[in-house]
Amino acid sequence: MRESRFGQSLLFRMSTVLSVCALLVVALLFLCSFCEYRSYRMELFENNRNTKESFLVEEIKLINRGLMMADDVVDESIKNALVHCSGMYSSGWDVSCDLAPLKKGVSYLLHRQEEDVRLNVIDREGVILFSSDPGSLGMDFKRWPPFYKQLLSIFNRLGPVVDPWSRDLNHPGKIHKYGYIPTEDGRYLISIGVSDKGIHRLKDEYFSFDGVLARAREKVDDFVLGVTINRNGRISGMDETSLRSTLADAGVDPEDVRDQALMVFEDRKTISRSFTDDLNGRWLYLDFEDDTSASGDNLNLVLFTLFSSKVANGDIRSKLTEMAVIFLALTLVLAIVLFLVHRYLSVQVKAILEDIDRIASGDLDHRIKSVSLVELRKLEKSINRMVRRIKRQIERDRIASETISRELSLRKQAEEQLKLANQALFKQATIDDLTGLFNRRSLMSTLEREIARCHEEGASLGLMVIDLDKFKEINDLLGHLFGDRILTNAAGFLLETCSDFVVGRYGGDEFMCILPGLACDTLVEKGKALLRGVSDVGIDGIKLSFSIGGTTFQDGDTAESILQRADSLMYRAKKNRNTFCFDVEGNGLCVIP
Repeated sequence: MRESRFGQSLLFRMSTVLSVCALLVVALLFLCSFCEYRSYRMELFENNRNTKESFLVEEIKLINRGLMMADDVVDESIKNALVHCSGMYSSGWDVSCDLAPLKKGVSYLLHRQEEDVRLNVIDREGVILFSSDPGSLGMDFKRWPPFYKQLLSIFNRLGPVVDPWSRDLNHPGKIHKYGYIPTEDGRYLISIGVSDKGIHRLKDEYFSFDGVLARAREKVDDFVLGVTINRNGRISGMDETSLRSTLADAGVDPEDVRDQALMVFEDRKTISRSFTDDLNGRWLYLDFEDDTSASGDNLNLVLFTLFSSKVANGDIRSKLTEMAVIFLALTLVLAIVLFLVHRYLSVQVKAILEDIDRIASGDLDHRIKSVSLVELRKLEKSINRMVRRIKRQIERDRIASETISRELSLRKQAEEQLKLANQALFKQATIDDLTGLFNRRSLMSTLEREIARCHEEGASLGLMVIDLDKFKEINDLLGHLFGDRILTNAAGFLLETCSDFVVGRYGGDEFMCILPGLACDTLVEKGKALLRGVSDVGIDGIKLSFSIGGTTFQDGDTAESILQRADSLMYRAKKNRNTFCFDVEGNGLCVIP
């Protein structure tokens, strides 16, 4: 019987292992084949896209150079106009006056219409203070750091500087030619801009960015769209309605396109992104170097292209579907085999699970019944041994738990006694037994700490030394016990009156009040309050009074120096009794009353 069971078990194990190994080998072969095919298709797509993007970049750069070469304005005429402007300024022209007359004279010198001339006055901060164009007034060239750096370099030149043809910073489709000259006092930079209507319209489709991108969309199947973006986020290459419609169909946000382009301007690094499984976008930085203007890369562009890998992805999906069908067929065969094995094992496993549930419910004396399969019988014996060990371990844990509980109870009692002892020691070390106020040691520790804070943080500090008048006579006449009552009442009054501060018994009938962060006038008011209120603190008709010396922290003070100063002032007050002597901020001695 045992031999028959063992044979059945061995056959089951061999069939399962062989089936799984065969399935894994087939799956691995399919996966390798699919990865190679996918890599091949995507490489073709990437090469195709890179080729088309390289073509677009070169075309746009050629167009840019062509636009810059379309220069029919003679530099000498702009230089003459700049010298004319500078001469008017040096001959007493008021820079704050209306620029209209000056604009008219410049247009005459350049043989241009007035609307084709732009006249600006720029200060060293890069701001247009005065302009013939109201829309340019107040423009800050610091928004374009390389351009602003170029303007600063022109301030240091002796003569006029004429810039090549440049795109307008706010409207890249428009072209201007600029000239600059610093005024003789070096405070301002006069700027003349001349536009050419024939150039900035750029209606010729073979001589514009829009034409190149439109032709690319017509001839290339996987080219969805291409546009150029300037530093202000302006998109050109497609009209706004068509652009938004195309991006909406592709599930792309136009604002996201602008934001990514601004990041490319900032880092000058290409950004690639997949919007969907089929659509791939890329932002390329187009560097025109010195071809555009003296402002350099400020007038450069970002080329945004959107390509579709629909054909490539379709082929990949077809290949994947074909492989998946074969793999699923093999998986189905293996599933049927495993199902039959499961049916064979389920009866015996169910019996074992019922026994395990009974043991788990707390019946540790129960044992698993014998089954026919060899591996399950081994499991049965292992679980029975484990249950016996658990039962023994539970008994040992119970005894150990009782022992630990007793030890924890004893430890808790010892910790409570230690806590009470520490509290008593702390009180004994810091509190005066008779008055309940801080003792001398605690007062000196607090005073040193506050002095250190004054040095480190620049804080203020007040200090009063208080002596109980005629205490020795009361002690000698009425006895020490009555004197103790006097000290206790005086201490209670001080604690109530100076509750916001640190009050303690310095020694004998002397008290100390430490007033952190106290201003001069507040110290005086607090001393007056002590003199007025102490007369109400008496015993058996005996009225009390204080002699008080007060001072505040001064640069270079130590705990000893400020205490010595307050103590000396207290002895001055003691000569008159019921007196408050104070010396704050080096203003000399003051006596109250």
